[in-house]
Amino acid sequence: MLDFMRRNARSIFIQIAFFIIIAVFIFWGIGTFTSNRNEILAEVDGTIITQSGFLRAYQMEIEGLKRRFGEDFSEKLLEKLNLKERVLQRLIDRTLVTREARKLGLTVEDKEVLERIKSIPAFQRDGVFNKDLYVAVLRREGLLPSEFEEGLKEDLLIEKAMRVVTDSVKVTDGEVKRLFKNRYKKIKVRFVKIDYPEVRDAKEEELKSYFESHKESFRVPERFLVDYVVVKSEDYLKDVKVGEEEVKTYYEKNRSLFEGKRPIPFEKAKTLIEEILKKAKALEVAEKAATTLVDKAIRGRRSLKEAAPEEGFKVERMGPFTLRSTNRITMERALVEALSRLKIGEVSNPVKVGDSFYILELKDKEKARIPEFTEVKELVRKRFLREKARGKAQEMAREIKKLVKEGKDLKEIAAEKGLGIGETGFFSRLDKRIPLMGLPVRGNERIFSLGAGNPSIILEGKEAFYVVELAGTKDPDEKVLEEKKEELRRELFRVKRELAIQAWLKGLRERADIRINREAL
Repeated sequence: MLDFMRRNARSIFIQIAFFIIIAVFIFWGIGTFTSNRNEILAEVDGTIITQSGFLRAYQMEIEGLKRRFGEDFSEKLLEKLNLKERVLQRLIDRTLVTREARKLGLTVEDKEVLERIKSIPAFQRDGVFNKDLYVAVLRREGLLPSEFEEGLKEDLLIEKAMRVVTDSVKVTDGEVKRLFKNRYKKIKVRFVKIDYPEVRDAKEEELKSYFESHKESFRVPERFLVDYVVVKSEDYLKDVKVGEEEVKTYYEKNRSLFEGKRPIPFEKAKTLIEEILKKAKALEVAEKAATTLVDKAIRGRRSLKEAAPEEGFKVERMGPFTLRSTNRITMERALVEALSRLKIGEVSNPVKVGDSFYILELKDKEKARIPEFTEVKELVRKRFLREKARGKAQEMAREIKKLVKEGKDLKEIAAEKGLGIGETGFFSRLDKRIPLMGLPVRGNERIFSLGAGNPSIILEGKEAFYVVELAGTKDPDEKVLEEKKEELRRELFRVKRELAIQAWLKGLRERADIRINREAL
């Protein structure tokens, strides 16, 4: 459990709407056999999850991430989160839990739904539920009250099922104390550092053999040469105008944005609204300008370099570059996708990135290839010698570790082999780095397992290995335990609760007949 906690303490997935944090609105897409078979994404014991329902849930997750991460939101974040799979799994889990809740005889009364609705801040004005606001918010989301209330009823049913699973979760004083000692205990270690030795000799046959067995690692990736134009909406801000009526109309249509505990009157909101509308108009003008340029280039069968100056735009060139490079094109997934669809000489449609539009023209493309040995001989030599040096250092580290296990003193071993020996100060799991060694604590937690049954371990650093043994321990101050006790108890409870739910969900999944149409995902 402690390993689980360490791995997940900062996990982005636990922070972002894990299944047990019930999300209102994510109830579309679960249907019956009357659903259109062509849009079936998954079936869970005969209950259908539709593509349209999945897409709506997926889009709402994206909107939530955008609000959470702001400017840090990107397509790469979605890839890292594996969001499509997670949303689908959440819908599957939701189906399973709802069915199980009904098997358990759990129900939700209408008055419970009403109480929950009244408690939602989005439907309150000055802290009190407001029916008109409730209807207006749902209308803005494209929902009828009956749809929302049915989904919320299901949310409450799931919450009840979760409570059945987690009601038995308890945290003992002993568990709190063990977690406290594990986290706050300090150790110091003694270590021998084995640097990579200098290796210079490499026979031609060795290098060729190494190249043959590692060819893929020397593959030269596809390379692109691109001309591009950036049409920035900010360049049009000074030319766009916003009328008083437009500002008033926006204020009236979006009145809920300016209401709350401290309503913002029109006069105070006016400047902000003007700025919003000007940016929107400038974006429209920029898109129109970008589209005009593309039309002139494509219809006139001209390059960007020929067509852009007539429209007042500067053409920039980038490359040759690979998609692994870091530049303004490869940093944006939308641009990479547009580039991958182009043939040499083709011009892309405008691609929106932030408040700008990019137009790409692929000038040349070099196919990926595995080079000849002679082209990369020096790189092969460099990698081969480094691996050889690493192997020698690792071999010595293993030999020293074996001698320590046999009972020999680490100081004596170091002296015999002409190696220095060092000793860190005290540090705990809460420290970022291991003193003197410079290695990060995170990822090297094995160091805290040192003791009688585990006299030494090998850690790897940059261009070196370390053989480490325990030099001393220091128990944490019990006074700190009193300060941290309740915080640790809550943390333990959350983890145990989550583990209980995960185990329960795993069982439900294993017993269910789940069929997924991967081609539709």
